[in-house]
Amino acid sequence: MQPGELDARPDPPTSVRWRIVGLLMLMSFVNYFNRISMPVAGDRIMREYPIDEVRMGLVYSALLVAYTAFMVPGGWFSDRVGGRVALATVGLGTAAFCVLSGLAGHPALAVGMVWPTLLVVRAFMGMFTSPLYPAAGRVVTRWIPFRGRALANALVMTAAMLGIALAHPLFARLMDAVGWRQAFAVSGLGTALLAALWIWYGRDDPGRHPSVNRAERRLIGGGGPGGPVGPSAGRLADPSPAAVASASAPADGWPALSRNRSLWLLTACYAAIGYSEYLVFYWSGHYFEQVLQLGERTSRIAAMLPPLAMGVGLPLGGWVADRLMGPLGYRWARASVAMGGMVGCGLLLCAGTLTASPAAIVASFALALGAIGICEGASWATAIDLGGSRAATSAAIVNTGGNVGGFLSPVVTPWIGALLTPDLGRELGWAWGLRIGGLVCLAGACLWPWIDAGERGRNRPRGDGAPAGPPPTGGDRPVEPCVRAEPQQQSNCTS
Repeated sequence: MQPGELDARPDPPTSVRWRIVGLLMLMSFVNYFNRISMPVAGDRIMREYPIDEVRMGLVYSALLVAYTAFMVPGGWFSDRVGGRVALATVGLGTAAFCVLSGLAGHPALAVGMVWPTLLVVRAFMGMFTSPLYPAAGRVVTRWIPFRGRALANALVMTAAMLGIALAHPLFARLMDAVGWRQAFAVSGLGTALLAALWIWYGRDDPGRHPSVNRAERRLIGGGGPGGPVGPSAGRLADPSPAAVASASAPADGWPALSRNRSLWLLTACYAAIGYSEYLVFYWSGHYFEQVLQLGERTSRIAAMLPPLAMGVGLPLGGWVADRLMGPLGYRWARASVAMGGMVGCGLLLCAGTLTASPAAIVASFALALGAIGICEGASWATAIDLGGSRAATSAAIVNTGGNVGGFLSPVVTPWIGALLTPDLGRELGWAWGLRIGGLVCLAGACLWPWIDAGERGRNRPRGDGAPAGPPPTGGDRPVEPCVRAEPQQQSNCTS
């Protein structure tokens, strides 16, 4: 080694990008923690005020209705102002309405006004949370190399499951310590502090972050050491924002998407997934404690297990779908994983209501949500593929379907239980409400054989430089198009 050679060696890349992902995970965790805090407090609120299960279910669904209605505008807002401002708005707005959730039960407020006040407050909270995941996806695209973005997005979604799981024991303990009104205030304060941390540390552009060194900027811009990897290695450069904008220029738009049969089938399928997920999210704790009479402490622990299981299923499903592309091909790798997860969830939800063992019931619910988590990666990847140059729009359509299903189940489940209780009894009436969720999931699974991610090719207008019809494949795998890199990036395209 020559003198001075060690000093000339370039510095290793900094890891600011993963700290940014860590902040996104915290925001995702806190978002779902605040969502589920209301169902955790629901039983106490119903005991204190004249609010029945169906009306409380409407409070739960009010957030989801507003979240769904403002999802596409939230994505537009994120593109307009950037991820940093959008996520700061999400954090500060959510914090404010979390505090107001506790004030809705203030003694100065007339008893008859508590329920409508909760409806309005939770709806506004849903509106402010709607840009979260579009903005987070935008930040991940800017900060994470091409080959690491799937992992980063999976981590952000897994944090949401942890938020759901830990909301039951942590928010319940907080209520025990300070009361449910004050618990919402403490949660809101914590959310505001996280938003302040994001405002201080977060940036839209890695080049503008003072802690990012040149090596990390190069790594982010080039897709990682050696560039992109995987089936497209050597053919696809990590697209720059300018290249993405060019490649994603509006084509046929809504008319093309409206003719896409697979997109609408996937939307219906994802509605079934959302119905089953939100059924367990919102009503499992109540079912364990009030219907099965498992006790408050046991019910809190039991309600924590299904989201934890889903947190395991999320990355597992994506990994398995990728591994199966070799033997099964592009289309059926995703379809088989999604169908298997949905069938498993449907059967487990039904099985959980047919046993008298509390441990078996809790285990069935946990495994059911783990199975439905396996579907998420394949469903989202297919939604994006179906959109082609309109990937964000097609994903928003599919996610809207999931939220419609999620809106229905918190209201329909207790309604079925109340409808059947006079004839079958409370426990069996609720059991049928849960079985309906399982049957909806099984019905959704039946749609997957007709969902073809290759149908996106038929949405491209002729004359855009690509022929109509399915995308070119190799062994039923999509061959990714060559995207020209910016001048400072090495391009693998040939002129």
